[in-house]
Formats: sequence, C-alpha cells, structure tokens
Amino acid sequence: MVASATYSGTYTAKTRTDVRLSDGNSFTGAYSAAYDQPASLAALAGTYAGSGVGTGARAQSMAVTISAAGAVSVPPSLGCSASGSAAPRAGGKNIFDLRITFTGATCPLGDGATASGVAYYEGGALIAMGLLPSQTAGFIFAGRK
Repeated sequence: MVASATYSGTYTAKTRTDVRLSDGNSFTGAYSAAYDQPASLAALAGTYAGSGVGTGARAQSMAVTISAAGAVSVPPSLGCSASGSAAPRAGGKNIFDLRITFTGATCPLGDGATASGVAYYEGGALIAMGLLPSQTAGFIFAGRK
C-alpha cells in the first residue's frame, strides 16, 4: 500500500541523511564511498541468502542467484519463483538496474508480474527493490553471499 506522508530532515552531501516522517518513524543513512565506484557484474555475481518481501506478504527467507552475465534467478518457494536481469546503471555509480518477473499463483505481486527497480552491492551484501509499473506494489530483498 502506498500512502502519503510529510517528512523533514537534513542532508549533508557524501556524509549523512536524517529523515523524520509525520507518523513518527525516522531513517538515518550514512554515505559509503563504494557508491562512487563503477558497478561490476563480476563482483555482483553469486548466490545471496537473505529475506525478501512483496507487498501484502510476510518476509520470508530466500536465495537469489545472479550470474556474471547479470541473469537473476530465485528458486521456487511457497509456489513462487522469479527470474530477470541486472545491469550496471549508466552513470558510473555502483547501482544496478533490475527487471524481475514473478511466476506462480502465490506470488504477492501476481503471476507474470514484472517489477523494475535497482540493486546496490557492497562487501558481499545486496539490497534490491522494485515496483510494478503502477507503482502500487513492489518487493525488497536484502541478503549476503
């Protein structure tokens, strides 16, 4: 579910971001110099164990495998699997463009749904997220090699 909110905060370039939402939640992020390195499919390649969640579903443990060519695969779990691609984003930063298609009647985003998004890799850790074209539902995954 997507909802509107107001927020305030501070941002210091290449240092820190602090955000406070009107509902009382907050977020703090620290800059990492790894962001300024070029994205590398060779570094990204591997199998990640972690947790993933789609809109309206509970988080679950899963594995995500990414090949050196950028092919993404998620084996079937609870009747849902996924496949797609990861490619370095133009611009020379450590960000990958993702396109993931879900297969199975129990997939939270729907059988055949394709989400587009981004991934970030640093030191063996992967964070990936994407939205359906309607921008009303999506997924997030965090895992380590």
